[in-house]
Amino acid sequence: MQGFYKNDNGSLLWSADKVINDNFELLIDQKDIYSYPVEGWIWADTTEEAKSILGIIDEVIDRDNSDI
Repeated sequence: MQGFYKNDNGSLLWSADKVINDNFELLIDQKDIYSYPVEGWIWADTTEEAKSILGIIDEVIDRDNSDI
């Protein structure tokens, strides 16, 4: 999914079209003019691309070796 992404202590935050706070605004129609990262936010075309850029690794649980 295209959008703005941020690594928040290992959790991936996402917004499709805007990020607004007291310090800045990121808007989809201006996404190509920003110098990323902006306070940790980036633009990515896919969730996988965002995870790679932000260093987020999905946790894999091996159910074959568990007591569940």
